[in-house]
Amino acid sequence: MSTIDFHSLAKTELHCHLDGSLSLPTIRQLAAMANIDLPASDEELKHHVTAPANCENLLDYLEAFDYIRPLLQTKEALTLAAYDVAKQAALENVLYIEVRFAPELSMDQGLTVLETIDAVCEGLRQAQDEFGIVAKALVCGMRQSDQELTSRILAEANQVTDQDFVGFDFAGDEYHYPPQTIDALIQQVKSYNRPMTLHAG
Repeated sequence: MSTIDFHSLAKTELHCHLDGSLSLPTIRQLAAMANIDLPASDEELKHHVTAPANCENLLDYLEAFDYIRPLLQTKEALTLAAYDVAKQAALENVLYIEVRFAPELSMDQGLTVLETIDAVCEGLRQAQDEFGIVAKALVCGMRQSDQELTSRILAEANQVTDQDFVGFDFAGDEYHYPPQTIDALIQQVKSYNRPMTLHAG
């Protein structure tokens, strides 16, 4: 019986989070750029940025994302992160990837919605040019965030005409914020006539 070479199989990746898919070397590079100290041991660092094997709930799983948030507060950091994620995918023979991210989580130091999207799309383009992968961006609205803030972010994102920005997503605490609690935001995105996906699981 022959074995399948899974690495050589062509693949698509339709559920990839920017802040949850970074390589350890890039995390260290981002931390150096932000003057943030990290554990010296890769094993300890991996513990901080990897979801526990046994999670009591979704929020336990999402804690690893909080560790990355301070590292993604500049355009340069977002571009590098997007490039890293798409590069890793290309090296796994992924031909098409959608990388989702929440602009809100990279606006702590003054970046605008448009700046975050431009920076991510730039990193994806760099990987596309270098590796031949098709890499596109999805903008996430966070379910648990203030809905007025999310509405503004979605409206500003909708002004982007970059062809590497292809749609919207709703992510975050789906247990406490099921679809009916964000119906107004869902209807807002539907009015844009752009593709939309929702986390459900």
